[in-house]
Amino acid sequence: MPENQFAPTLDPHVQFLRPARPGRLLGRGRIVQRGKDVCFLAGELIGTDGKPVAVATATARIQTIR
Repeated sequence: MPENQFAPTLDPHVQFLRPARPGRLLGRGRIVQRGKDVCFLAGELIGTDGKPVAVATATARIQTIR
């Protein structure tokens, strides 16, 4: 995104699948689809064993600072 834009989250959804164990966690996020004013996002948190700890989706509104 350009420096003059930001995207506040309108509708976050998180599913916690299991407890996180001590150790390193890996977070991955991606833009599913981006339009002019709205973008759809997805992410996941992966435990040290490679299995998902949590998954999330969100809708964000793209805004420009003038």
